[in-house]
Amino acid sequence: MLKTIEEPPASTFFVALAEFVPPELVTIASRCNVVEFGPVPAAVIAEALVADGVAPGAAELAAANSGGRPERARLLAGDPSLAARIDKWRSVPGALDGSGHRVAALVEELTEMIAAVEEGLLSDRQAAEVTALAQREKDFGKRGAGRSDQETRHRRERRRVRTDELRLGFATLADHYRGRLAHADGPALRRHLAALEEIGKANKELIRNPNEGLLLSALLVSLG
Repeated sequence: MLKTIEEPPASTFFVALAEFVPPELVTIASRCNVVEFGPVPAAVIAEALVADGVAPGAAELAAANSGGRPERARLLAGDPSLAARIDKWRSVPGALDGSGHRVAALVEELTEMIAAVEEGLLSDRQAAEVTALAQREKDFGKRGAGRSDQETRHRRERRRVRTDELRLGFATLADHYRGRLAHADGPALRRHLAALEEIGKANKELIRNPNEGLLLSALLVSLG
């Protein structure tokens, strides 16, 4: 693969898309011309959502929590539970009491909330796609119908939604601790900085598709 990228046929160009380059792919990345695409500004996303008919308040909330991704913002714009989920994440630091029992209860609540979002955003559309594919298979046969591709795409969509929800939660937690930095000093300041560091580590781990429960448990124990 490396040799092909280094010396491709004259008419061939490779475009590699990545949100993160792990150590094992650094050699390949070093052969590429890197073009950075940053997050789309929230104001731009909100303006586009309003132009599509989304109410201004809902558009601003969705854009602010989209991570700079328009497609994510479109999903959130139609999600009535978004504000409640943000409030739930904001309540986490105050709910920690240093006990493992409390951490376990919070992790269960958060993972159930994420699962509900996954079902709410994807279940109806994916079910409709499965039904449509089944009808095509009935009409034209299964050969070349694309069932395997559809199943793979659906799994990736679900994983992406869950990962996005965790990133939303981590960003909300980080905002909480950043907001306290200006009013803290001494031990409190060090605790808030350590919390931000732990949240950053957890956020980076998402690229490896970790066990969500274990990741959240480790993070909340460190925050507690």
